[in-house]
Amino acid sequence: MSGNERDQAQAGGGDARARDLLRAPPEPLAMPDFAALEAEVEREIAAEQGVRAALRALSTPRRVLLALLPLCALAAITALVRPRLDLAVYPGARMALVLGVVGALVFVSVLLALWSLAWRPVPEAVRKLAIALAPVALFVVYALPQAHTAHPASLQAEGLPALIMRALPCLVVGSMVAVCAFLLLRAFDRGATRASWLFAACAGLYANLLLQLHCAVTAPAHMLMGHLGVALLALLAVAWSERS
Repeated sequence: MSGNERDQAQAGGGDARARDLLRAPPEPLAMPDFAALEAEVEREIAAEQGVRAALRALSTPRRVLLALLPLCALAAITALVRPRLDLAVYPGARMALVLGVVGALVFVSVLLALWSLAWRPVPEAVRKLAIALAPVALFVVYALPQAHTAHPASLQAEGLPALIMRALPCLVVGSMVAVCAFLLLRAFDRGATRASWLFAACAGLYANLLLQLHCAVTAPAHMLMGHLGVALLALLAVAWSERS
């Protein structure tokens, strides 16, 4: 058989298979289970009750405001009732820098986490940048030269054991604050993109803000371990929860 004859035979076989496929009846489409879908919708509607449902139903500006008010109130109470012991000698410009950077990032994180679906969508890169900026900004601020050594409460003893012993209370208290802030913000959550990550970033930042208002230790090693560590733990907790 010549090459042309083989080609013609293969083409004829292909045409036959195509005709068989055209003659075959189409497979019936699988219809969705409308009863199950209706039941699921009804369950979700019934679950939207209580305080959390009322908070989520508020307008986005109100959700942002109500989420920030308790955070601001607790920060003010901390500054007034339990201020840091070295406040009289702490450089004012340095304090304004730390509180300004951390406070601005807290606001941005809350706003992005509670962003309304009716607003113009925020690029995914902006959300990722806000999450990454939380630990990076804290690291940059805490890695600066020591703010001062003019108060005994601000001094850090030499050695790793002393560093750990002074950092541990800040890690514990800061983590408790971060958990409370995270749960508060989740009460207003409507399921925005990367909301859990943004809530964790905000919770870690807010815990650092309170620690800055209360903790008198100014050693960079203490700040990096005892304060920045809280923000890292918050992000690691979200990463672990999403992988499990």
